[in-house]
Amino acid sequence: MTEPDYGDKESNDGNLGQDAEEILDKVDSFQIDHAQQLEEFNKFYKMYRSQPTKTRSENQSNTFIPEMFVEDEALATAAHEMLFSDGSKQLFFDAVGEDSGEDDRVRAQVTKATLGKQIELNDLQSKAMPWFRSLILSGNAPVDVCWVLAYRSYWDGIHRVRRPAFDCWDIEHFDLTNFSFDDTQEDTEKQEWSSRTQHVKSAAARSMVRNGIWDDQAVNDALKRGFDRNIYDRERRRLAGYTDTASDGKGFTWHKYYGTLESRNDDEIYRADITSDGKFLLKPEINPYAHGEKETLMGKWFSLTGEPYAMGIGHVNHKTQSEINDRRNFINDLLYSSLYNMWLNKSDSGIMLPGNKMKWRPHEIINGDGISEEFLRALRPDMSGLGPAVNLEGIDIEKMRRHSGATSALQAVVTGATATETQATQSEATRRLRAMVRSNV
Repeated sequence: MTEPDYGDKESNDGNLGQDAEEILDKVDSFQIDHAQQLEEFNKFYKMYRSQPTKTRSENQSNTFIPEMFVEDEALATAAHEMLFSDGSKQLFFDAVGEDSGEDDRVRAQVTKATLGKQIELNDLQSKAMPWFRSLILSGNAPVDVCWVLAYRSYWDGIHRVRRPAFDCWDIEHFDLTNFSFDDTQEDTEKQEWSSRTQHVKSAAARSMVRNGIWDDQAVNDALKRGFDRNIYDRERRRLAGYTDTASDGKGFTWHKYYGTLESRNDDEIYRADITSDGKFLLKPEINPYAHGEKETLMGKWFSLTGEPYAMGIGHVNHKTQSEINDRRNFINDLLYSSLYNMWLNKSDSGIMLPGNKMKWRPHEIINGDGISEEFLRALRPDMSGLGPAVNLEGIDIEKMRRHSGATSALQAVVTGATATETQATQSEATRRLRAMVRSNV
C-alpha cells in the first residue's frame, strides 16, 4: 500500500494536512485496537450464515446445526412484530395529544399522519428486519439517520420535468466492520468523533461532483486508486461468497467523518469526506445540521455500562454452537463407520482387489483363495455413546434458547409442557423481549 498523501500541511484553509492525518490515524488506530471485537463479529456472521467454522478431512462429516440462525430469526421477527403490529400505521411511534387541549389533539393527529406517510415512503418496515438481525446477533447495529432529497424525471404530456420524488428522513443500516468511533464514550451522541467507511462507484461520485459537493480532482485521484476495503470488510464479503474487488478505477473507498479536529482549537463538531489516501472530497466544515448532531446512531441489545460495544446472542452462544456442531460431526462419523463397514483383512488371505483396497458396496461378492474366518472379519464401532450424545445435543440447544431469550415457546416449537406451562413460558419470553425492544430501539 502506498503512503497516504495528506496534502499541503501549511494550507491556509485550516491545516488540511494535519486534519487528514488525524482522521486517518483515528480510523486506523480504531481497527487495530478493536481487532478482536471485529473478528468476533465476523465469526458470529459466519455462524448466522450456517457455515462450518472448522476444516475437517474429506472423509469426515462437516455439518452445521443452524441454531443461532433460528434464534436470531425468532427474536428478530418477534421484535419486528412488536414494533410494527399496531394497525394505526404510526405503530410504535405514536403521538398523543392531551385531553384538555383541542389544539394538542389536532397537532397529534397531524403528526401521526405525517409520520405514517414518512414510514411508508422510506420503507422502514423492510429496512428494520436486517437491522434487527444484526442488532440481535452482534449486539450492535449502527445506522445513519439522514435526510434524503431525490428527484425523478416525469412526462407531463408536453415535455420532461424533474420533480422531487423523495423528500424525507431515511434510515441507512451499515456494517460494524465499516464503523469507527470514540470508544471512551458508550453513548454514540456524546462521542467526540465517528467515521463511517463507504464505497462508491464512479457514476455516483461524478454525480456528487456535478452537484458541487465533492472536489473534482480528489475524485479523479481516488478513482485511479480504486477500492481499499479493510481486512474485516473483505472477510465478510468472502463469507458471503463475493470476491475482493481490485483497484480497477470503477470506484473508491472514502470515510465520512464527524468530530472534533485538533488543528481548529475549538470544540466544534466538523463534517468531512476524505478518501482512504488522505484527499478531502469535502473539506472540513462545521456540522451544517440545525440540530448539531451527528448522523450516526448505534442500537444495542445487551448493553453494558462503561463499554462501547454491547453483547448479542453471538457472544452468549457461539461456543455452545461450536460444541453442538462438533458433537453432530462425531455422531455422523460414528454412524458412517457403522453403516459403511470397515473390514480387517490378513495379507495372506488370498483376496486380491484393485489397488489392494477394500470398500463397502451393496450386495458385493468377494472372491479369494484359502479364505477362512481368521482372514476376513467385519469391524463394528461401539455405539453405546450415540444415545447420550444425541440427548446432550438437545439439552445444549434448549440451553442456548434460554440464554438468548428465543425460547421454544417463542418459536412455536412443541414441547412436553402442558398448555398452562407453555402459556406462562410464552408470556415470560414475550415480556423479556418487549423490555429489550422498548429500551434499545
